[in-house]
Amino acid sequence: ETYILSKTMRIRLAKKSDIWLLYNWVNKIDSIKNKLITNKKIPKTDHKIWYENSLKNKNRYIWIIENQHIAIGQLRFDINEDEKLCFIDIYIDKEHRKNNFGQKAINQAIDFIILNYTLDYIIALVLKTNIKSLNFFYSLGFSKYYDVKKYFELRLNVEKK
Repeated sequence: ETYILSKTMRIRLAKKSDIWLLYNWVNKIDSIKNKLITNKKIPKTDHKIWYENSLKNKNRYIWIIENQHIAIGQLRFDINEDEKLCFIDIYIDKEHRKNNFGQKAINQAIDFIILNYTLDYIIALVLKTNIKSLNFFYSLGFSKYYDVKKYFELRLNVEKK
């Protein structure tokens, strides 16, 4: 599934061939320092198992963000239908962060999720030290819900359109 966001930008669901693209992104220094759980490089074998399981998981959506046919980032949604919530994760390659690509991609992906699931919240877990990411999610309408030791749980209330 693919969504066109502008003349040059689109998001598409991840496919098997994206495995090493995501592996490279998750192991970039700027990605590692802003992760909650993984704060060191992930071995290839661990990533391969995670990725293959992720593609089979009907409650996980991984979207690749592209600009001018070049992959510039990823979005991941982990849906919990019983709890009526969804966790979101985003990574935009450093060179492409100032162009609103993340905002456009998240808005489109959230529209998709809301149309296909009955949810109350979308949740982002963001390290307190990651000010840029906090501000990014606040600009999308997320607000602070929980203040945990190292991170904030941000929530966006969602309604079926």
